[in-house]
Amino acid sequence: MFTEKKSTAEALLPYYHKIKNAWSKESCSPSLQENWPNGNIARGQCFVTAVAVSEAFGGAVYELRITEQEIHYYNVIDGEIVDLTSEQFEENITSDFFSAGTPSDISLRMSDPIKRKRYAVLISRMNNET
Repeated sequence: MFTEKKSTAEALLPYYHKIKNAWSKESCSPSLQENWPNGNIARGQCFVTAVAVSEAFGGAVYELRITEQEIHYYNVIDGEIVDLTSEQFEENITSDFFSAGTPSDISLRMSDPIKRKRYAVLISRMNNET
């Protein structure tokens, strides 16, 4: 988990554990589902996680193009970068990593039925966690 402030990380820790326990092959990006988790459970979970964080805590979802085919999603809440899936990256990331990010049009992204289904799976698993 990446946050710019220790207090934010502490506040988000229970939610982080809940969402991490809800990640699954079905909530993963389709291009990564076949080999999920392949040693990295956060990989392919950034979109659904960022939307869930935005729904729970407000703020905006941002996107950052990693490669031609890969976009990474994260949150900006009250001006602070929050990324609950940062562990998918091998290197230790800093705020500089996110400098090229831009606000994402979530209503457009959620118009994709596959993304909606992945998000619904994640939320259902979070709600059913005991």
